[in-house]
Amino acid sequence: MLGAYATNINGTAYGNELTFTTTSDAFICGTTPVTDVDGNIYNTVLIGDQCWMKENLNTGVRINGSFNATFNGINEKYCYQDNPSNCEIYGGLYQWTELMQSGFGDPGNSGICPDGWHIPTIGEWADLISLAGGEEIAGGALKEAGTTH
Repeated sequence: MLGAYATNINGTAYGNELTFTTTSDAFICGTTPVTDVDGNIYNTVLIGDQCWMKENLNTGVRINGSFNATFNGINEKYCYQDNPSNCEIYGGLYQWTELMQSGFGDPGNSGICPDGWHIPTIGEWADLISLAGGEEIAGGALKEAGTTH
């Protein structure tokens, strides 16, 4: 039970007692995964005060690399070297208009991202690069360990 009250020079006034329940469904970056419209699950990581997905998006239908994606209401993606297994390993590759879900848009819009997520802004990328040690070493600091990929 929780009761609200206010105090001023005239005294204290009490409000009604309220009962509420919190859920365990609260998002916690680094612990709670994210799911896209296709049911793909992505782990998350907190870097500084930014929450990032640990994997690249892999949502949509694969199209052949010799074709242009069309803004037709279907998420269309490419796979590195036109190999479908590369989408499973590296995620999908997207043309800008497909990524943004229109012919227009700036980073910071949701585009094809899962609910509650957006395309990073240039400022967010700059912050990530800075937190990862700067332009000279950020790529190495952010890649997976080992040489498999």
